[in-house]
Amino acid sequence: MQKIFIPSVALICSLSLATVHGQEELIDKFDNGIGQTMVLVKPGLFEMGSPLDEKGRDKDELQHDVQLTQTFYMSTTEVTQKQWIAVMGEETWFLRGGSRSNYINPGDDVPAVNISWHQAVAFCEALSKKEGKTYRLPTEAEWEYACRGGFKAAYNHVLDRRYPWKNTWCKERMKSTSAYDNLENSYVAREVAQFKPNRYGLFDMHGNVWEWCSDKYLAEYYEESPKYDPQGAEFEKEHVIRGGSITDEFVHHRSASRSSRAPYTRHSTIGFRVAMSVESAVTGPAK
Repeated sequence: MQKIFIPSVALICSLSLATVHGQEELIDKFDNGIGQTMVLVKPGLFEMGSPLDEKGRDKDELQHDVQLTQTFYMSTTEVTQKQWIAVMGEETWFLRGGSRSNYINPGDDVPAVNISWHQAVAFCEALSKKEGKTYRLPTEAEWEYACRGGFKAAYNHVLDRRYPWKNTWCKERMKSTSAYDNLENSYVAREVAQFKPNRYGLFDMHGNVWEWCSDKYLAEYYEESPKYDPQGAEFEKEHVIRGGSITDEFVHHRSASRSSRAPYTRHSTIGFRVAMSVESAVTGPAK
């Protein structure tokens, strides 16, 4: 007599929960193997760019609706020196020199800088292999959406302190507050997560260092970009950087502010943070 397999109630429930709940089972936050805290960012509709009356806006910030359709994770901080070394096995700082791109042993918890776009991508690929997940640079739209944390203002609501000396930009004062004595004419980022996070739990989205995005930059891109999940220009040479740095004035720290650099650029004011696609995400008990 042929035997008929009848799945258990527990198995049926398990399969049903995995199928029905889907993204609802994704955990809100987890720490990966190199000590990065990754937070869940759910999709949504937002106004990307800036209104015409926003102080400091540029012509490349045409305000338009963007719909992100995919949930993703984002690291709560920029990739740190310690995390970079854990994956890539080498330091990112240079020897002492006159260039502002060069500084010496800044510490484990400052952002990894002097990183080109190509090197940032290589880090994501190496981390993906190490962790068995899909790490990548965020798109420009994902970055701005995460930076805003649901707010439309020029800065997210937790920006109570833009610089270590509060809210006044002063080049001479900025240079005098360096925590390191072995610098020569260099500007140094601060340790990550020193100020309040935004509503999504993300630190330093305004200031500290510029952050690479995956997109190629085109000033007029917003005039023709798709509403759903824009990926950036197709044929341009430079890549988007976002967020401003400790050396920049307020207007470059705005959520909508855009800039770009050639993908081989390495500088002490440019770092990055990572995103992670949900198909490789960590799941918890069904809710």
